[in-house]
Amino acid sequence: MQLTIVGLGVVGTSLGMALKATDAGIVVMGHDPEAANVKRAKKLGAIDKSHWNLIGACEEADLLVFDLPLAEVEKTLAALQGYLKESTVIIDMAPVKKPVFEAAQRLLPQVPLIGGHVVSPRLLTADAEPSAELVNGATFYIVAQEDAKAAALDTATNLALAVGAKPQFIDVQEHDGLVAATLELPLLGALALMRTVAESAGWQDRVKSVGGELATVGTTLLNAPPGMMDMVLSNREDVLRW
Repeated sequence: MQLTIVGLGVVGTSLGMALKATDAGIVVMGHDPEAANVKRAKKLGAIDKSHWNLIGACEEADLLVFDLPLAEVEKTLAALQGYLKESTVIIDMAPVKKPVFEAAQRLLPQVPLIGGHVVSPRLLTADAEPSAELVNGATFYIVAQEDAKAAALDTATNLALAVGAKPQFIDVQEHDGLVAATLELPLLGALALMRTVAESAGWQDRVKSVGGELATVGTTLLNAPPGMMDMVLSNREDVLRW
């Protein structure tokens, strides 16, 4: 089986490391437009080889794992039109799923896509150091449409188990509602607090008294997932409900 990880961020690289730790014989291809991410993934042993060209990295893949900001998922699906085998399975790791499924149905309806989402007990932020331990013991949400093929679901389940995560099946509506409540709403609350404190009169005096408590709020915002606002806007109905 040929496995390609598209997007070698913290999650993608950690998944590659966990897979290689489980079975060193698995050959993992990597692709990322950022050369530094590719270099890091190779150094950490997350991938065996890389390809600078997206199509070259993906056209022979049996399994594609996307670790991409939400705004990049649709562009990537569009770029791969006509180049993937119909037996290829895509597992997308974006934190919000409804827009991903809509784009996949429109652009690559013949290719099975399963939503994946790693929720780690450890700090899984944009600047975290990739590690197999970040996914080991994590909850691995598996999100699928009603017409998902059993073979594609088995592939996603096997991936979750292979990296030491705990697979949990969930539907799209419930998943995106959980993300709104546990990720997006707290981040928006932190942003509102920072804007209130920083933009009202007297900030120059207050800044002298800023301690670790408020600094923690700022750190939360800095460590938000890439494309946070795109994610919130794509999930606005669930965010507004909460």
